[in-house]
Amino acid sequence: MKTNSDDIKKRAKNFLSRRHLASTHKKSRVRFKLRVLIWVVEAVVFLAVMEHFVIAPALKYEPSSGKDYTKELPPPFKGEMEKNTSSTAEKLKGLNRVSPVGIPNLEFAAEGSTEALDKQREYSRKTNLPIEVVNTMGMRFRLIPPGTYTMGSPPDEEGRNKTEPPHEVRIPHPFYMSIHEVTQGQWDTLMDSDPSYFEGKQRPVEEITWYDCLRFLEKLCKHENVEWGNYRLPTEQEWEYSCRAGTSTAFVCGNTAEKLNLYAVYKKVTVYGTEPVGKRLPNAWGLFNMHGNVWEWCLTQYYKYDSSPVPDEWRGARAIRGGNWQTKAVECRSANRARLGPTSHGNVLGFRIVREIPQELYKETAPPPPREVNTPPPPAELLNRTPEVEQKSESVRAEEKGAQ
Repeated sequence: MKTNSDDIKKRAKNFLSRRHLASTHKKSRVRFKLRVLIWVVEAVVFLAVMEHFVIAPALKYEPSSGKDYTKELPPPFKGEMEKNTSSTAEKLKGLNRVSPVGIPNLEFAAEGSTEALDKQREYSRKTNLPIEVVNTMGMRFRLIPPGTYTMGSPPDEEGRNKTEPPHEVRIPHPFYMSIHEVTQGQWDTLMDSDPSYFEGKQRPVEEITWYDCLRFLEKLCKHENVEWGNYRLPTEQEWEYSCRAGTSTAFVCGNTAEKLNLYAVYKKVTVYGTEPVGKRLPNAWGLFNMHGNVWEWCLTQYYKYDSSPVPDEWRGARAIRGGNWQTKAVECRSANRARLGPTSHGNVLGFRIVREIPQELYKETAPPPPREVNTPPPPAELLNRTPEVEQKSESVRAEEKGAQ
């Protein structure tokens, strides 16, 4: 009897043990399934957050206003100015007048634009300098008349910083400014290779250093058979003066970015990358893409407007202007300033150029003061001063190109 009783107890114990194990396994499976469910929910939440805050803003077209201006951009010009038959253009070595020239569409331009256009036309008539000229490479330039303007931004301008205090600047001499950023097609004509990340003959050249710009300008001067310095980068003062074209607002289209889409390629109007030049509206002086597309190198070193000493980390840096395809609207403002070392390069860095005008071609009743533009020495001489820095830049670029 005792044996039977022990067997019964043993069987009961085994039964309960198996039942406990089954229950434990069942609970483990339930916990595992619950954990997997939590992981799935977390993954879905993470992807939703990424979609809303990262992916969608990067890929979705978001015009600054409710209207999508890029679907049907207005024409850049409205009508043509009178033909310029002046013989002065023949005295501009390597340049020919463009005639007739288009009148910029000022329908969306800020106050002061109409007066600036009239000033350009009047100065052209007064001096017999053509409003637009073209060189033997097909690079087109517009006349920028001398004048005075307020450089910098007012204290209440959205996005301004302390490096932009407003102050009066005089531009005593006229010059010609290229109406477009230098394109890859123009670069290819003179240089051995195109470093640009975004390919396209009509897109602005990018991935270039400040020194690369000087190399291009040296070859351009030789190609056009003019002395070094006749073609150069604009100074920072000249750049902002040309960009504003008579306006005193944050952008050439006003103080808000509501219509900036008409003038600029920036973060809210591009999926990724630059745009062929001249697709949007010009300012009153006929210059395209002064806002956005690529940052533009300036001739001058970055400095403080009050002439106080610059911090050590700023020394040698060059000014870059205009914003680029991946910056916010406030960084495309006329007064916005940025700086980079002269060996820096990237797919947001390009340039446009100035063509000097011989002073004897624009005689005034009162002669203007001497030029204050200090053109750097030719690239070979300049680069010999900093060979280690330049060689390092070239080696870094070669490594990066090999990595791609």
